[in-house]
Amino acid sequence: MRHLSAFTFFFFCFAFSLFSTGEQDSVLPSGELNYQEFDNRSFSIAGRLSDGLFTNEMDGAFSADESSSGVGFADIEDPYIFGCVDNPENLANSGFSNTFFLGAYIPGSVPFSFYGQMQHIGVQSQLREEMLPSGNSTKLYDISYFRKIDDDFQFLFNKGRVTTGLFYNLLLEDSRQPDENYQIRSVDPSERYVVKDMNQKLSSHKFILPLFLDFPGMQHYFELGFTYASVDSSLRNDLEKTDFSDISRYYIPELKYRFHLPTFSRLNERNQLSLTCSVQPAIVNTEQEGSISGDNQRKTSENQLNFNGSFRVNQSFYFSPDSIVSIAFKPELHGFFGARPLLPESSVGQWEWGARFSCASVVEVLPADWIAGFILGVVPSFGYSWEISMEGGSDPVRTYYTSDLDTEVTHSYSIFFPFRGGHRLDVSVGFDGLWDFSDMTMQLIVPLRSKRDL
Repeated sequence: MRHLSAFTFFFFCFAFSLFSTGEQDSVLPSGELNYQEFDNRSFSIAGRLSDGLFTNEMDGAFSADESSSGVGFADIEDPYIFGCVDNPENLANSGFSNTFFLGAYIPGSVPFSFYGQMQHIGVQSQLREEMLPSGNSTKLYDISYFRKIDDDFQFLFNKGRVTTGLFYNLLLEDSRQPDENYQIRSVDPSERYVVKDMNQKLSSHKFILPLFLDFPGMQHYFELGFTYASVDSSLRNDLEKTDFSDISRYYIPELKYRFHLPTFSRLNERNQLSLTCSVQPAIVNTEQEGSISGDNQRKTSENQLNFNGSFRVNQSFYFSPDSIVSIAFKPELHGFFGARPLLPESSVGQWEWGARFSCASVVEVLPADWIAGFILGVVPSFGYSWEISMEGGSDPVRTYYTSDLDTEVTHSYSIFFPFRGGHRLDVSVGFDGLWDFSDMTMQLIVPLRSKRDL
């Protein structure tokens, strides 16, 4: 067991919290309907804050891609359970976002893993029903108990040279406002009416089939995905004689391929070049029907074809000047393009493309006589994008050109406590200070049976 005087440890933590500036941010995408980077996810705090450069058993247990650096899915020898919770200070407050993660890995002739992750953003205390002053009418508010539900479920297994499974994501977003969604119930039928504004209520279901094939001399990673989503922008107001249905449905298939190539292996066997390509077409169907302010609107159905594609190429470098410090860099070029052709029945067309360059730089420090280690990272990046948009319905068609240049720097740091037997506790906090517990994530990795000495 490593030892460290309490004074030295807390002095380092205090000094680091004072001199750290900037905002902690994950280097991962936000996870909206488009451009979901499923294969670039990192489950552990170490992997997430280091842009995947430093990983552990938690990342290996839930990633089908075994060609990436670090622990592979079929290489884990011990059974594990994994747990994670965000914002522990706010667990009792429904107005905050809380994330729970629970998963397990079971080794064997056919090793498998599964996990569930739930992120629910509740609403603040809200009146659901009230009696109107007349005493004969009741006002019922039609709002959800959650503003957002974002749940993931995954199962993976390995058989021989193949690792595969199934991933499912449920995403619900409800931004309806109480004063715009209610109904009046009264003993007098003439006083009954309904007011409704769905405010782009979102429902999304995403399925992904990851597939890793390990052939002699070459390894391949594929993803086959499909997303179905609907956005409801319907309106109803009986007082204004409005009852208008406005629903958009999204059908989004996705194909992704990636491979890794060892490079500069004489310097470090973990150095490798990675290339990822993806295509994501989408069909959007929008149907509108009903009446607005008493005027009947003819039923319309508009189809729109979108096409998105991207590529990522990066090179990772690892250096270990001694047994205490490990340094890693990952320069990366990310290119993307999107097309929304101006079809005869559509009103808007759009073309966009761009590129972003970043260089993740991460340092892992674990002195031999300390009970804790640290991961410090910074990711500077800059990107340039172009966009051409067209408006139909006029002759000639109006065309607009825009471009944008942006730069960004994200910082991250975390503390981890490695214990005997492979147990590990990771803690990630915000840059407002180490003692700001409203922005904290904790992860616990527990081997159920270890072949290592306890």
